[in-house]
Amino acid sequence: MKNPNERPATEQDPYASHLEQLIGFTVKQVIIYEDGEGVDENVYGLLFSRTDKSGKEHFLYTEILRDEEGNGPGHLNISEDLA
Repeated sequence: MKNPNERPATEQDPYASHLEQLIGFTVKQVIIYEDGEGVDENVYGLLFSRTDKSGKEHFLYTEILRDEEGNGPGHLNISEDLA
């Protein structure tokens, strides 16, 4: 695992670049998509929000998927603070 205090070289890593969309957002809720489309089990996600300078709240809805095509739920590893 790379040092979490160092920013990844996102121009060389498309997955890191994709995840950088979440910077500045706060997790607001865990979402359960029951029996997702084409999937016989629940798909889980997170609702993120951020308030801009004008006070308008923006939302990102995420799903934790096995792959980009959505062929089922996946796993998001969560680690304790490494500091």
